[in-house]
Amino acid sequence: MSCKFIEKDKIEFKKNQNEKLIAKNSNNNIHTEAGEYEWIHEFKTDLGDSLGDLYIKSINDSIFNSLRILSKKDTIYKIDNLDFWNVNGIDFDIPKNQENFYGYSIRLLGESHVVLSYYRNKGQNIADDLTLYYESNKKVFEIMMAP
Repeated sequence: MSCKFIEKDKIEFKKNQNEKLIAKNSNNNIHTEAGEYEWIHEFKTDLGDSLGDLYIKSINDSIFNSLRILSKKDTIYKIDNLDFWNVNGIDFDIPKNQENFYGYSIRLLGESHVVLSYYRNKGQNIADDLTLYYESNKKVFEIMMAP
């Protein structure tokens, strides 16, 4: 699932406020200072306008530990292990004392949201699902909080 660059790929380099350098190949996969990310999905509004593209950094065929949502050239949401950030700063806080963090998997993809499963203990234990969605009133991606 990793992004492999070959000579025939046209690579575009873009500056980004949160990642110093992004290389994008013809498969829409990207390479940043944080590693290689695979393109997964384009989020859209109800009218079909693009909200951003979802990328993940896999640790095996079904689990990832890092996620990016890019809109044009800007990172508008990112997850790195237990850190969740949107354009306003920290979005969601999983206590850092979580033992045996392993990664996430995509449970469901929607037009403007994604449901993630959270794994611990080398993928043996699954915690509650997390829903990352586009809050249209705030114009930002964020984790949906339970009532």
